[in-house]
Amino acid sequence: MQFPVPSETFASLEVNTLCEMGHELTVYALRTPHRLFKKMINQRNHDAVRIVHFRLCYIPSALLSIILQPRTAIDLLLWLIASCYRHPKRLGVSLLLMPVVMWHFSIIRKNPPDIAHLFWGHYPSLLGYLIYRYLPGVKLTQFLGAHDLITNHPSSFILANKLGHVITHSNYNIDLISANGVSREYIHVVHRGTQVSDVPSSSEKFRDISAPRFLSAGRLINTKGMNDVISIFHHVISLYPNARLTIAGDGPERKNLESLVGSLGLGHAVDFVGHVPQKQLFSEMTSAHFFLLMTRYGSERLPNVIKEAMLRQCVVITSQMPAIDELVSDMDTGFVVHSGDNQRAVKCIEKCLGDQEYAMNIADRAQALIINNFDIRKSMKRYMDYWNNYDNVTMS
Repeated sequence: MQFPVPSETFASLEVNTLCEMGHELTVYALRTPHRLFKKMINQRNHDAVRIVHFRLCYIPSALLSIILQPRTAIDLLLWLIASCYRHPKRLGVSLLLMPVVMWHFSIIRKNPPDIAHLFWGHYPSLLGYLIYRYLPGVKLTQFLGAHDLITNHPSSFILANKLGHVITHSNYNIDLISANGVSREYIHVVHRGTQVSDVPSSSEKFRDISAPRFLSAGRLINTKGMNDVISIFHHVISLYPNARLTIAGDGPERKNLESLVGSLGLGHAVDFVGHVPQKQLFSEMTSAHFFLLMTRYGSERLPNVIKEAMLRQCVVITSQMPAIDELVSDMDTGFVVHSGDNQRAVKCIEKCLGDQEYAMNIADRAQALIINNFDIRKSMKRYMDYWNNYDNVTMS
């Protein structure tokens, strides 16, 4: 509902790729701009993207849009009540967002796009409903991912069944979406991709692993499991004293994690670099031998950060999460361990450090998988094929 956002580089990548393919995009965001908005616009090359945020100073205009579109507003209100009357929290937030949605719709209504895509399918479904009801010439699609399923906004699934055009990013989600009453024939999977061009081979870094480099990246919150990453590294450095760990990302747990590093005597070997530009993160991945992601975050699905690390031939060690087998095949293209099973993670690392050829082969297979199956341009082409065949689309 914001754009761009530090933790959603995948959204920026998809927008940029569609622009590079020659399409004109406008992003409508229901929330006010992120505090790092200007910085991210520059870092992510979004200067050519038109972004329409709601701002607090627009509240009078938003209220006026309700007055000027009374039938539309009443229709939306009745639909919300019918959809959410058993879910007072969702209804309450939706009612607060209603002026924002009406304000955005008043802009879209004046100059309808050819295609409208709900990048998130929860609260943006309010805007989707208005487009569905009043702009029938617009090709409208709705994304439903893990976050949408956890949010569980009733309107999401009601709209999805009306549209019949639902996209998700993992096969695992199909059963979960259909369990909410959406016909399976309406659900299509398009994996989120990453940029695979101009990535040099870097598996040669495993020729010398006397000083193994480890990397982890993500929001520094409890459910991201960075404490497990530090614990794993603590075991490894006792065997390989020249090992180094870089942690990229920021968040409320940073001070606690820094204290943990200090208490374990790892201050000389662990570097917290904060939130870094994507280019710098990719450079870290190119140099790193191992990428660790020990997340316990409930809405994690096929994280792009893992794809980016695999592309740069890191050996990935990740915790078990829904759909991870669609990305990492245990002991083939990386390692998948149960959450909290730090002992097995250490053994996987020791195996790679003791057999460099084995580690190189894993890194090579991982890179090939990403290039073949998770190319962002191929993913966006599937979107375009879908929209171009909107009325009779079938996606394999």
